[in-house]
Amino acid sequence: MRVIYGTSKLKSDNRPYDFSIENYGTRLICRLPQATRFDLDQVLWLPWAKPYFVARDNHDTPVVSVLPMSVQQDFAWLMHARDKAGLNDHLKC
Repeated sequence: MRVIYGTSKLKSDNRPYDFSIENYGTRLICRLPQATRFDLDQVLWLPWAKPYFVARDNHDTPVVSVLPMSVQQDFAWLMHARDKAGLNDHLKC
């Protein structure tokens, strides 16, 4: 699983190829307390297993939320643009 560094420092003008969630409704769905930029240049690969991912108290899964389909589509378009710009080489195995 890819884990991507997220920050509240948006820097939207300086980092056009990063992924941001700023919409209040989407933030609620994703359980983000504030607008968040995900730095797609800082990606860590982790196995979907303990000790990296464990269910929180009173939950059956470590999954906290799932991106709405429309946001997944936005992310896919961004990743395609990054591919065309040659910015995803660090993601290839």
